[in-house]
Amino acid sequence: MTHAEAGLADALVGWTPGLLGRRLLHPFDSIVIGGIGSGSAEPSWQGAIHRLNRGLFLVSVRAGDTLGSAVATVATLSRLGWVVRVRPVPVEIAAALEAGAAVLGGNVRISGQDRPVPGWSDCPPPDSAVAGLVAGAVDTTNGPEVDGAPPILRTPMDTAFPVAQQAVFDQLASQATVELAAGSWSTAPTVSGRDCNVSDPGNWGDPSDPSAPCGGYWPIVHVGGDLHLQGGVGHGILLIDGDLVVDGSFHFMGMVLVRGRVHTGSIGASVAIEGALIAARAGAVSRPLSGIAITYSKCMVSNSLQASGTLVPLRSRGWKQLF
Repeated sequence: MTHAEAGLADALVGWTPGLLGRRLLHPFDSIVIGGIGSGSAEPSWQGAIHRLNRGLFLVSVRAGDTLGSAVATVATLSRLGWVVRVRPVPVEIAAALEAGAAVLGGNVRISGQDRPVPGWSDCPPPDSAVAGLVAGAVDTTNGPEVDGAPPILRTPMDTAFPVAQQAVFDQLASQATVELAAGSWSTAPTVSGRDCNVSDPGNWGDPSDPSAPCGGYWPIVHVGGDLHLQGGVGHGILLIDGDLVVDGSFHFMGMVLVRGRVHTGSIGASVAIEGALIAARAGAVSRPLSGIAITYSKCMVSNSLQASGTLVPLRSRGWKQLF
């Protein structure tokens, strides 16, 4: 194996789709990389990772083999390219809202109908409808609106975080790009110059416009306890080890997974989730879930999952001798 081939094999060690997404926000952005071969006499290799689109990257590596080395009888210089794609964490979405138990109050709209999201063109074809609500125990009051196929599906699960999603939560949390302690947050996209400020922990992307500086930033946010949201916007994947309480206006696109209970502040609250919400419990008898709209979106789920998983070479035409 030449040093370029060895460098190509080492180039992606430690990188995940989420980490690359934080560094490469736009198509054709690139990161310079490099390393040293395993033997002390081997030369270093240099290269770069280039973003081609949301799910494809080009890894290029250049290295020389000196005269008389174990792999060369003449001095050579090689440059290799490798096209890699994102293999997201596999997630099965059963409903717009999946919970162990749900208590729904007034001003609640839940839909399992997949509809195009205005302004977003890089989406797969609409999916067939999923259930609006899947839960082990369901209680409703004040006429919540639920539709899907079927609108409500009661399952024999216990009233805890869905067992089938436990491994998904753990796998996504291990790949988090933003780690937060329990506490109160208001979120909003922020910029530094003309670029999205990914170092701001309160910046969870910009769901209002995919062409905005933070429109391509889809973080995986992991909160190590209870989260109190006082308002804001975001998109990506939100993972909460404790309870989620939302008091203000909040709009999120992607996946929200809550190991505890979800509460909204009041009937007048304005909370919108486009994607899917998975929780142990949604609302309580003493405090029904209210003031929230949850709409299943295959587009937002698939876009958010592009920040997860692994990077793998294309099965065909993934490798190229550049010179």
